[in-house]
Amino acid sequence: MPRCYCPSQDRPSVIIFTSLPPASGLTKIVSFAEPRLRFRIEEFGVIRSSPSLAHPCAFRFALRSAQALFTGNSLLKLICSTRDLYSTSVASLVSATSLAFRPGAAGFVAVLLSPSTGSDSSDFGDACFVSVDSATWYSFGISPNGATNFSFSRTRAFARYPLPILLDTYERFGPIFSIRILHASGVFMLGPEANHYVTVTHADNFRWREGGLGDLIPLLGDGMLTIDGAYHRRARQIMLPAFHRERIAAAADVMLEEAERATASWSAGHRLDLYHWTRALALRVAQRALFGFDPDANSRDFDPAEEFERALGFYGRDYLLQILRGPRTPWWALQRSRRRLDRVLYTEIARRRARGGLEGRGDILSLLMAARDEDGSEFSDRELRDQVMTLLFAGHDTTTSTVTFLFYELARHPEARTALLDELDRVVGDRPVKTSDLVEPPEQLEMAIDETLRLYPPAWIGPRRNVEAFEFAGRRVPAGAPLYYCSWASHHLADVFDDPEAFRPERFAPEAKAALPKGAYVPFGGGSRTCIGMRFGQMEIRAIAATILRRFTVELQPGYEMSIRQMPTLSPRGGLPVTVRGR
Repeated sequence: MPRCYCPSQDRPSVIIFTSLPPASGLTKIVSFAEPRLRFRIEEFGVIRSSPSLAHPCAFRFALRSAQALFTGNSLLKLICSTRDLYSTSVASLVSATSLAFRPGAAGFVAVLLSPSTGSDSSDFGDACFVSVDSATWYSFGISPNGATNFSFSRTRAFARYPLPILLDTYERFGPIFSIRILHASGVFMLGPEANHYVTVTHADNFRWREGGLGDLIPLLGDGMLTIDGAYHRRARQIMLPAFHRERIAAAADVMLEEAERATASWSAGHRLDLYHWTRALALRVAQRALFGFDPDANSRDFDPAEEFERALGFYGRDYLLQILRGPRTPWWALQRSRRRLDRVLYTEIARRRARGGLEGRGDILSLLMAARDEDGSEFSDRELRDQVMTLLFAGHDTTTSTVTFLFYELARHPEARTALLDELDRVVGDRPVKTSDLVEPPEQLEMAIDETLRLYPPAWIGPRRNVEAFEFAGRRVPAGAPLYYCSWASHHLADVFDDPEAFRPERFAPEAKAALPKGAYVPFGGGSRTCIGMRFGQMEIRAIAATILRRFTVELQPGYEMSIRQMPTLSPRGGLPVTVRGR
């Protein structure tokens, strides 16, 4: 049993519980990761060091990389946090690792502790008191079976295009399974029952903030995507009135006006990247409808839309680059863009508070400033900033991706395009599209959009961590496991959707859509976490699509082959080059 070492009270400490002997090479790995470390290894003991680390993320990444050097049986999962862990009990520490550990195997667990003067270290002492033999770790529970061996090829394939791997693992192991990607294993739950379980019937047992969505906090802050529990319920209650049908109808006028402006320069033979064209359009709509800004009044020195795009670029960079800190790194660029955006937003919030008359404005920011919950409380400036930034992130990405994929499929399926155009001609004719045409949208257009969202749900994965252990489909999942429901994979299950790879809008005819099982179709999530901006996004997609379809045909450029990227939302890798033809 390892001896207890109390952490340093004035600087970070790295504690590694290990049952790996010194000859395992762990010494060399840790030394290479951070040469300034001073440590010693005791077989079945503890490595202890308390240097001043250059940055915790560097050490964390090195240890995670080290895990890849061992087989799946050889290594426990890494716990690594820059936050104080003294108050965390041993049970939660161990169960949080989601151990898939077998008796007789060797491994280590590393904990990075921040200094906390005066903290009671008794809980940490309990953690040291736990035997590191594999039987003890095993007793905390095993994650579901699956593809849990180390595989670099699987890791590389998953990063490039995860859908085939998820569908294959579903066929082999059922609706709940584990997959190891490089150093870490995660639990996936697929299918209607699984989606409904995670998002509706047992939603309180799953936390977003502790899942992968916490990575968005540096840019978005504490918006609807990154908060849980009572705070999420309060925020949603305050925000809902801003997204009532009459508010969305008012925003539709802005959407149609911007769509007409953006297509005014189109002519037969015009070539463009439809993805980037739609992205620019969606950001103009967001500036007007979300913030009440005039996009044409932006100064030459600062364009909020361009600054937001630069900030988002951080999440598309390789993980190796994301962990770097210092001048000229992606992190530095993200923080600079955030500061610039914050200056604009906080200045505007202060200006509007001083002027008053918020109820008379139609943009979402003003509506949220004027909103109150049941006890009369309102959003603070920081809450307003975080919520509108989250809406900007979620809204413009969803619209851009869905419009792009819709026209990709219509270009490949002329019969579906013909049915849609015939109906649109009956409803709209030769006049411009009006908001009244879209409030109750043409059926064929809505079916085509629904089918596009089935094939390409922008928010394709829902990362969570479960608060308590649970069982699903006969499989037990320990508390604190990294867990994912995946709408993209669930929408491609052959036992739910016939010929799932085919673009068939008729599967979303009203009667057929109503007959789908609960949880089968979840492009906007489900339950209390259903996207609050869903109606806004749907209206914007209709407005842009109908405006284009009324006057133009969009053709794929010769030789184009679709490749999909997954970060941060589904989108065509390299854009969508098209040629515009007049109707």
